[in-house]
Amino acid sequence: MHLPRPSAEGNRVARTVALGAGERETLDLYFREGAAVVLSDDRAFLTALQPHATPFLTPAAALIVLVERKALTLQEANAALESLRPLIREEQFRVARADLQRRARSGS
Repeated sequence: MHLPRPSAEGNRVARTVALGAGERETLDLYFREGAAVVLSDDRAFLTALQPHATPFLTPAAALIVLVERKALTLQEANAALESLRPLIREEQFRVARADLQRRARSGS
């Protein structure tokens, strides 16, 4: 089994904050692949990324972006959000649901 090497940028950020194995792997993947954002709902992890100007989205916010880019319909996003509900903070769920409802009313 081939394990990817940690990225230099990931190592630099990881030295400044305490990261668990999953967060470290997420950060390494972000830098290694040149991703646009980190996708996580781990509040401590996201807070640790802020001083490093690492862009991030929560899963609920990612659904909104996918609707904006027309990669998901409102119906698909609502179904996905409902599936995420037991896994995400209630506040994130309510904000995303309100955004999707507003878009449905406005027809966008």
